[in-house]
Amino acid sequence: MNKLAVFNLTGKVAIITGGYHGIGRGIAEGLAEAGADVVICARNFERCVEACAEIEKRGVKTLSIRCDITKSEEVEILIRKTADEMGRINILVNNAGVGGSEKPILKMSDEDWDYPVNIDLKGAFLCARAAVPEMIKQGGGEDHQCGLDNCYDRHGQHVGLLCQ
Repeated sequence: MNKLAVFNLTGKVAIITGGYHGIGRGIAEGLAEAGADVVICARNFERCVEACAEIEKRGVKTLSIRCDITKSEEVEILIRKTADEMGRINILVNNAGVGGSEKPILKMSDEDWDYPVNIDLKGAFLCARAAVPEMIKQGGGEDHQCGLDNCYDRHGQHVGLLCQ
């Protein structure tokens, strides 16, 4: 029996930020294996296209979008383009992230601090803020946005680590 048989996401659309490699790629592949159509976004568009081409071989629809998640206007385009081309948004995985500076704190510049904060924190916020209204507009009751440490239901209420 397929381990994912009870986790059927056929007809669902998932956005995975930074989904072309690492943990994000694994998440994208797992969601596709469960039947979800997959949108991969990152600043490196070519890598998104390559990942989507591989994931499409699983029989799902994919979409590659270049997006800097630290810029609200690019995130708005991500959400609008996904809704327009894929028809809906059911799952948002805020996966994109970077490591912090390896400099000692007394040698860190504002830019050294801001870089990971803008991607890891601000980017997740901007994506959730843009996606949740689209999820609410769609109705349904089972749509979620997920980060590696947070999930919200379609009403924007925090549901901890419980993602369904």
